[in-house]
Amino acid sequence: MDREKSMKKLLQYLSIENLCIWSYAIFGLDTALLAFANPFYSQIYWLFVKATGVFCIPLGLAMLAKQKKITQQNLILFFIPAFYFLITLLHTYGGFHGHGTIPFMILGCFTLFNDELKLKIFKLFFAFVLIQCVFSLILWFAYQWGINLGFSEVNYYSKNQLGVRYVKWGIFAIFKGGTNLRLCGIFNEPGALGTLCAFLFIVTYSVSKLWQKILLLITGMCAYSLAFYILIFMFVACYAVKKSILNLAWLIVLPILFLQIPNIDFGNDKVNRFTQRFEISEEKGLEGNNRSSELYDYEFSKLAQNAQIIYGYGVGYPVVTFDAHGTSSYKRYIVDLGIIGFAIFAALWAWGGFSQTKGNKNCIILLLLFFLSVYQRPRALTNLYGYILLFGGMLYIQSKALEKPSLQDNSK
Repeated sequence: MDREKSMKKLLQYLSIENLCIWSYAIFGLDTALLAFANPFYSQIYWLFVKATGVFCIPLGLAMLAKQKKITQQNLILFFIPAFYFLITLLHTYGGFHGHGTIPFMILGCFTLFNDELKLKIFKLFFAFVLIQCVFSLILWFAYQWGINLGFSEVNYYSKNQLGVRYVKWGIFAIFKGGTNLRLCGIFNEPGALGTLCAFLFIVTYSVSKLWQKILLLITGMCAYSLAFYILIFMFVACYAVKKSILNLAWLIVLPILFLQIPNIDFGNDKVNRFTQRFEISEEKGLEGNNRSSELYDYEFSKLAQNAQIIYGYGVGYPVVTFDAHGTSSYKRYIVDLGIIGFAIFAALWAWGGFSQTKGNKNCIILLLLFFLSVYQRPRALTNLYGYILLFGGMLYIQSKALEKPSLQDNSK
């Protein structure tokens, strides 16, 4: 009897729904760019992560067949990846060769999932990030304090950045550039970790436990991510105004203090180097903006003067083939899709996003900050992790507001 019960529980755990949730959550992490999910570092890890992406398609289709009904709201969300795939199909530089088909099928299934399934995927995604935060901080402080846990140094993923290495332990990474150390966790860049920590802090703020808030904040701070600090600052500002319109007075003072950060000597070279990234000048704009480069901006300005920019040069057009930056800029979409295509794509995101908020002010704050972050992380618009964070995050906020009337009052 005990064996039968155990087998029954195992089969329930290995249900199509649970396998679907796990596959989407794991592949969602991969689309945020994992540090060592690359055959250069590990064939097994790479195959495992990519296999979850492949499994997402049949599992997703099976869940759609099971749920049978598709809501109008989910159809609105479906138009977002559908439009981008249509452009990829018809207007790819060098011709369409099947690329983008798998991401579209995965994103298409996710947008059509019912709210309950999307919410479960978000919750598991959140749990994975929290777990990796715990292990990341343990490894971070162990390395800082000289405790040898078997760390090794390997090449950084980008060969364009000289003198930069990873401090590696298993699937975890620390960015090392000379004496500059920044926590990456399981991701390939400190900025990816910082951005995820910031958004999960924002999404779960009203209901998360104190230890979860502290964990996300400390992890984001150890990443020394400019996006993390800006997103947290903007969230605090929006949240304060939502609480009371009188807090607008503080928002006049806070930006002034924020802009003075680069001029403060914190007595620590590492902190001082980081705070210099907040400096704003007429020539370079925000000092910490590493999403583009002078070379990319120059080439982009030349392309923008051509009439073809109206319709775009095609998905994957090589603006600069040898530049380390630029492809992470939102300008990438303007080059690929053209002004008209980019405008339609942005409008679809705005339509889908605002319709999903359902008037919840916390969801509106999340949406506005998500759009703000696209400047730094435009990949979120075409990759699963962005859909999980925004649409799954909104469902999480709304579900918690319904569970607790006090939270519902505060969110409207």
